Amino acid sequence: MSLTISDLPHKEQTLFRSALKLYEVRQYKKGLKTCDLILKTFPNHGETLAVKGMFLSNMERKEEAYEHIKRGIEINPNSSISWHVSGIVNRGDQKYEEALECYEKAAKVDSENVHILRDLSQLQIHFRQYEKLVVTRTKLAKLNPLHTVFWLGLAIVHQMLGRYDLALKAITSHEGNLKHDTTLLKNEISEVLMYKNWLMELNGDYQQALENLKEIRLRITDITAWKEQKANLLLKVERREAAAMAYQELIERNPDNNAYVRGYLACNGLDMACADDKDTVLEVIDSLQQQFPSSNTLKFLPLTFCEGDSFISAAETLAKHALRKGIPSLFTSFKTLYANEAKGAALGRLMEGYATQLRDTSRFSDSTDDEPATASMWSTFYMAQHADYYGDYERALQLIEDAIRAAPDTVELYMVKAKILKHAGDVSGARNTMDFARQMDLKDRFVNSKTVKYMLRNNDVEEAEKMMVMFVRDDAAHKIQEIVDMQAIWYMHERGDAYRRLGDIGRALKQYHQVQFCFDSYQRVQFDFHSYSLRKATVRSYVDILQWEDQVYSHNTFVGA
Repeated sequence: MSLTISDLPHKEQTLFRSALKLYEVRQYKKGLKTCDLILKTFPNHGETLAVKGMFLSNMERKEEAYEHIKRGIEINPNSSISWHVSGIVNRGDQKYEEALECYEKAAKVDSENVHILRDLSQLQIHFRQYEKLVVTRTKLAKLNPLHTVFWLGLAIVHQMLGRYDLALKAITSHEGNLKHDTTLLKNEISEVLMYKNWLMELNGDYQQALENLKEIRLRITDITAWKEQKANLLLKVERREAAAMAYQELIERNPDNNAYVRGYLACNGLDMACADDKDTVLEVIDSLQQQFPSSNTLKFLPLTFCEGDSFISAAETLAKHALRKGIPSLFTSFKTLYANEAKGAALGRLMEGYATQLRDTSRFSDSTDDEPATASMWSTFYMAQHADYYGDYERALQLIEDAIRAAPDTVELYMVKAKILKHAGDVSGARNTMDFARQMDLKDRFVNSKTVKYMLRNNDVEEAEKMMVMFVRDDAAHKIQEIVDMQAIWYMHERGDAYRRLGDIGRALKQYHQVQFCFDSYQRVQFDFHSYSLRKATVRSYVDILQWEDQVYSHNTFVGA
């Protein structure tokens, strides 16, 4: 016959409770001795055996731990304590599936144990068992109605199921208790209130959400988020003039925020994708540019929807500024525009003209002042990338060599030359050129990483490894393992590809498995956020994490590996 805690004599019951308290304060050795005192008199007490296993697990005696827990469950399979302990140990070892099974069995025996239900809910959301999670978190909220975390958890699971009305109901029913919850800080209360307002919006209650936003203003600490939501809701209730003023205020705070500008345009009934609105949109953006002349976003936006002469005019402004200031990333900024064949050709003609003007006269045709001596070099640099984009590698190499002769100490020129050589099929030449660029600035991690990548593309695995560890901390015992711990997935992937090309399939598979391990770790470590995010009330960010985790395995690096 198996004994439960209540069947033990008073002395042993006291010892058992003492052992549990010792576990909470991490006094594992004392706890183990306490368990042994009970087992000396009652060697077949299943719950004590299970708790002893929990102590052994934390003392790195894993095999003994699982044996004791298993034996404890066999003696008393209906003990919620034994199943709970098994769940705790499996969860600590990141055996989440086994832990979930244990917690489910513990909850069947003791369906109103808050600790069991709380831990079970974390595992259920980890495995996205939303329907079961609704049941668990509803129980938690009813068992402890004053605890904000449980109501937040219930609202989130309803939201993830698309039941915004029920999520809103869960938050609203608890909102009155927020003032009595002394565990919440001001910023945490602010987050809860903003989350409720977001749910109102998701539920389509725009006017109610707007009124609620005004009511909670003095309790909100994230002022930027409040202002963004205000502008968004004003637009949705068709109060365009007020919405325009709200977006204008946001643009004043950050004139480079694309979403603010698009919202401001929408308030004026304008859409950059609509051909009929283009002239008016351009006028509005010109007006904003005059107010915020330093905004790069406002300068670039017209290029995304303008065509013909207006496109050239907008491109001239950006291009001249970049050439004068020596901004190497000009082509990278324009590259998305090349998806439109006409715009790509127009940019090529424009920059070709600038290159000719600067080479022949050292000035632009509409200017009487000489430009900086480097402007001609940067225009040639741009044209080399332009030719490379269209596959004219011979001309691209000629142009980049001209730029290098003009400024032989500029690292970016050699990096682009390496890129052109790579595209032309000269992998070895690309590798050597990128390494030459690296030696020009040994402290630049970006160039170092690019060199490693090019070395791996050339199958120089050992050289790449030596280069990679240069930026690993000096006291690292195993520097390659340190790279794995840093989760440099691009390096693992490229290294795997190099081994595959060399025919070393075993090592290639090892690298690909390391990539998989990194993505699996992203999935595993989210478990810590299930309790932390609710406890800190960072609900909106937590929902973003859940949604991101749901598609993490679609990342190109994982798919490629």
